[in-house]
Amino acid sequence: MSAPAPHTDAATHWALTGLTLIAETATSHVYRARRGADHYVLKVLKPYGIDELTGIAFLEWLDGDGAVRIFERRDNMVLMEWLDGPELGATVRAGDDMTATRILADVARHLHTPRPRPPEGLTPLADWCAPLRDTPLTCWPEPHRPNIEMAKALAASLLASSPPPIPLHGDLHHDNILKGSRGWCVIDAKGVLGDPAYELANAFQNPIGALETARAPATIAARADTFAEILGYDRQRLLDWAVAHCALSMAWSLATARPIDANLAILPNLLAAAGHLGARAQPKTRRLRAGEGFLFRKSEK
Repeated sequence: MSAPAPHTDAATHWALTGLTLIAETATSHVYRARRGADHYVLKVLKPYGIDELTGIAFLEWLDGDGAVRIFERRDNMVLMEWLDGPELGATVRAGDDMTATRILADVARHLHTPRPRPPEGLTPLADWCAPLRDTPLTCWPEPHRPNIEMAKALAASLLASSPPPIPLHGDLHHDNILKGSRGWCVIDAKGVLGDPAYELANAFQNPIGALETARAPATIAARADTFAEILGYDRQRLLDWAVAHCALSMAWSLATARPIDANLAILPNLLAAAGHLGARAQPKTRRLRAGEGFLFRKSEK
């Protein structure tokens, strides 16, 4: 006898119909579903994906303020708002990075609005960054190790000088922000507790499909200026976290034997923008193909 489909219990419990699988990741099955005339997203977590409940709790806490609404959850099943899209990344890929940057900063502003009773169990940022600290320098290609050493040092310094921690999305980037009937909303939170400036670090390497835009020095500078202006966070700290997160992304990728070429290519530009590079020669990296993506997301770990 074949095993029941992952969505069967949820469909019965919530009286859902018309379920269509729209994504399967290492951690979940994601369906579009109907209940009456309304559309929903049903997310069914795999055993490996139970850690995502921390991010779900973060989204519940936001109660729709800049975030997808979580309507109900039961065990490993989550029923949430359907967002028609597009992803914010489409705006960048269409050539308008500045508009996307301002939208992303405004979304982050909503996420960081002080609220009572923060969710429990969020991952401390120091633990989140531990793979960068713990991955030996010898794991990186030798010509790039000075840059990795600098990124490791920056991460340690940023953690040691952290302002009071706040709940963070933890994986904020253009393609985790979708347009819906209520405006732009985040999805796929991880649930981290730490320095507010870390929240923007991932955006400096995104979106997928816009590599040349993301790694251009003018883009990096403009994004840092805009994030600092709208959110009031220290510009230097934003850039230092972008450097540290780029290396952290590589540590996650190295742990699962995924390529790090694209991250290696952008890291010198981030270091230069943050003022840590000087005039020393940079390691040569291969020319990146148009549309090649960054393999760095925590959700891919």
